Amino acid sequence: QNSTARIREAFEDLDGRAVLRKLRRGAAQSLTGWRGEFWRCLLVSRLEDRLETIKRFLWLYIIGHCPVLELLFDTNRLVTLRKSVKRRTEIRPIGIGESLEKVSDGVWLTLLKEDMRAASLPFGFACAIPAGNEALAKDIQIELESAGDHTSVCKRDGQNFFPSLERFFLILDAGKLCPAFGLYVLRKLRRPTSYTLEIGDSGPGNPVYLDWRTISGIVQGKAVSFMLACIVSIQRMKLWTDILTSYFPAIHTAQQYQPAELTDLSPTTQAALSEWAEQHDLPGLRRETDELARCEGHGLTVSIRGFVDDKTIVTPSPLVSASLGLLGVVYKEVGVSFRLDKDEVWQVSSSGGLIIAGLPVWRINVPSLAAQPLEVESTPDTLLTTGVGSDKWLSETVGPAIRQAATDCVELLELMTKHARPGRPVVLLNL
Repeated sequence: QNSTARIREAFEDLDGRAVLRKLRRGAAQSLTGWRGEFWRCLLVSRLEDRLETIKRFLWLYIIGHCPVLELLFDTNRLVTLRKSVKRRTEIRPIGIGESLEKVSDGVWLTLLKEDMRAASLPFGFACAIPAGNEALAKDIQIELESAGDHTSVCKRDGQNFFPSLERFFLILDAGKLCPAFGLYVLRKLRRPTSYTLEIGDSGPGNPVYLDWRTISGIVQGKAVSFMLACIVSIQRMKLWTDILTSYFPAIHTAQQYQPAELTDLSPTTQAALSEWAEQHDLPGLRRETDELARCEGHGLTVSIRGFVDDKTIVTPSPLVSASLGLLGVVYKEVGVSFRLDKDEVWQVSSSGGLIIAGLPVWRINVPSLAAQPLEVESTPDTLLTTGVGSDKWLSETVGPAIRQAATDCVELLELMTKHARPGRPVVLLNL
């Protein structure tokens, strides 16, 4: 009741116009053919007095007072999208729900914005702050600036993430975030989800459809589904951090998170953890990390971040395999497995860069600069012609991943000056 009262208070302050404006024009229609434009028409001035009535209707819908409508809008039009031109055999199944569902999803995302921010940071950025991709990449960039040479960045992707999620944990974790939201999710996921796919025509004007129902996973493509997947992932990333820092005393988390003690692990997680411990030489890895910490003169750090199924790990190099394997442990109870064919591992001691969330991330490292100062004219026309800014240097030392950033080279050269090694200065002219 307290949760519902809090949500009701926030809902009363909600700007209905802002929710409706988020509906994209020209988005794919549902099975009924309705689009977001149907709701956006309420924004015209002559219908402005109807917004409060619509707002009242939305409140009744999201708190469960319209069960017949919920049943009516259970079906999704399925659209199969190829993931990329290179991976033509891999598809992304997108469910197109009714426009009313999109509006109610938008209401929940707005109401729980601050709750998601508090719950997700510093592990997830997608539903917490604007420009989440840039925030994630920048956060990793800052961490790598002080990372030791024996540090690696690893990436691993989940397999069939949205369809695989166990609904029990989606409902449980949603209720922990907000009990009123948990009840909304419970009403949606306690019934089978229906899909309709148009597979061809039997003749002019006679399309052929394939219909089926499932009690597994959630509909990929819906805003609430994305938020639910983030909520579940945040809990698993916290558990990943708890386990790794518990097993290896020489390391601590680089993020603003206080690891918790390992208590109340589910039987599924305990069994998977025992199997993981048998697959990796944990005593040997513990000795290796202890020795590495002594050599570097400070503690080692780990961190994990990610968008839903895509996980990026920063870890001491000896723990790369164990860290990646631990993902399968913490996600097993929620039904998610990970792809091994798309792993990426990047050593920060090497030159070059890594793409994180579609953006270049790098660590300034200039091992081959000559002892004499390098004079670089920092004007747009001459910036990439000689010395540190040349094409040859970019391709051999920094790598293609930061070429785009290097075109704005005044900022890059300032960073290089800050991190230049003794005896290898960089002189900037005309700044």
